[in-house]
Amino acid sequence: MDFCPSLESAFIGYRAKDIYVNESIKNYNLRDMVIENIQSSKLSWPLLKKVLSKFPNLHHLAIRHIDQLDDSNVEKLINLLPELKLLDLRGFKNVNHKSADFLSKFCVNENRSIVIYYSCKNETTEWPKLVETHELICYGLDFMKHCFYKTWKSLPTLIDE
Repeated sequence: MDFCPSLESAFIGYRAKDIYVNESIKNYNLRDMVIENIQSSKLSWPLLKKVLSKFPNLHHLAIRHIDQLDDSNVEKLINLLPELKLLDLRGFKNVNHKSADFLSKFCVNENRSIVIYYSCKNETTEWPKLVETHELICYGLDFMKHCFYKTWKSLPTLIDE
């Protein structure tokens, strides 16, 4: 990704054991990112922090199936990404209403608006219905519609502009 400075959206299926992160190279154009653990790899909080620090202008972030994140890391995550507007932490066992409560207070104090999704009973009515669809070919370069709300297995095979 360091060689794609104009990249605006990315879906990363994480399966590596070790990765090198060059923190000196920043991408200020990336707005939408999904990081999903697609094998039983362990992505630690320090490594995730290094990766996310490269993209200070992220607006929409989804992190899925990474057990190393919990409520205590959400505050650090929010401070790391000053432009964040939507945070998807579905599938985390250790993230619950405490993060949502913290986020509500944070938004009031900092005059910011951030939506958080996590595993809870009320979420199903709020979450877009786009999650259930699986289209092999999608038309239009709308990352949020065709990729962000989906899992690795339900991504389209082809996106045609």
